[in-house]
Amino acid sequence: MKKTLMRGLAAFLLAAGLSASPALAADMQITVNGSALSSDVAPLVINNRTMLPLRACAEALAATVNYDASGRIDIYRGNDKIVLLLDTPAAWLNGEKRPLDVEPQVVESRTLVPLRFIGEAFDCAVNWQPENNTVSIAAAQASGQPATDTPTPAPAPDPAMTPETVPDAATIANQALQQLNSVRLQKHLDAFSTAAELGTMADAHSKDMAEDGYFSSNSPTAGTLSSRAKALKLPQPTEIIAKIDYRTETVYQAVTKWLTDDDTRSALLDASAGYIGIGAYQQPDTTYVYLTAEVIPSRAYFTELPAASTVTAPKLAVRGRSQRLTENVIVYRLADGSAQMYSDKQTYAAKGDGTYFYTEVEFDDPGTYALQVGNCLVKVTYKPAE
Repeated sequence: MKKTLMRGLAAFLLAAGLSASPALAADMQITVNGSALSSDVAPLVINNRTMLPLRACAEALAATVNYDASGRIDIYRGNDKIVLLLDTPAAWLNGEKRPLDVEPQVVESRTLVPLRFIGEAFDCAVNWQPENNTVSIAAAQASGQPATDTPTPAPAPDPAMTPETVPDAATIANQALQQLNSVRLQKHLDAFSTAAELGTMADAHSKDMAEDGYFSSNSPTAGTLSSRAKALKLPQPTEIIAKIDYRTETVYQAVTKWLTDDDTRSALLDASAGYIGIGAYQQPDTTYVYLTAEVIPSRAYFTELPAASTVTAPKLAVRGRSQRLTENVIVYRLADGSAQMYSDKQTYAAKGDGTYFYTEVEFDDPGTYALQVGNCLVKVTYKPAE
């Protein structure tokens, strides 16, 4: 792995138009603001352009990524946004179309993106330092992005704010996500990945609170957090909410309050948490915005599988989210219906593509089973049809 990585680093220099002696290739490094770039897959040179796995590239530049099943990739950093499409030699920077020498593509189940284009689009500099055989990437603080977990709010509240000048919901949600991921990266935690299904849940709750005029995780119409998650066939997330009056407060201040409250801080800075959905909704004809964050306290979780269910077939298709190429799904047969004891245990290696995983599990006998991936646990009762 080390030799493969070093070959990739040497190739990066050639793709960047920098000269180096092949004899020195084994000593070369890539750093971002002085820290060594870490990636589980080495950079790859395609048509003289360095391609880096999407996640490593985003985290190196303290950016946030939303990658959906259609192959669209949205990369946010501060107030800037890049849109990429798989197998498309073009990108959009803040809405302006730009050509790409090499299109984003999937290689060995990893999505690769052009590092130089993304770095330069985000005003980062790439330099060759011959004295220590290092390629350094200087990534300046993003515009509109706070520097610490207790930042000075930016922009400042505006007493003259009107309902028409309140930022749009997508901007507010992205600012919150940027601030949270900035803090997580400073604390050497993986950045949150966004999940469309969690975003849908967060959007719906923010809208419900704004339109019905309440502030709680218990909805008068949609029910409790547990029931809302179950309706979407999701494990129960940790839900965090805020109500912002844009005349006196900004999203930065609201998120800072989350990060200084013991309960919400522990959820947002949980090292095992991997996925988040953030939704914002403006209360009609006011400067009030309701903000909701849904956090799954696990690096992987099941989708389309409620917390408890009953099946009549001995086989069950299991799908979920994970950034790994293989996820272990553990199936326990619970003893006598006890949630604490089990009589049998099987492990299934679920194949993934870096976004989703899939496998089939089998139930040998009728009974209740616990299925676990990461920290996510669901119960399935197998009851054959009579």
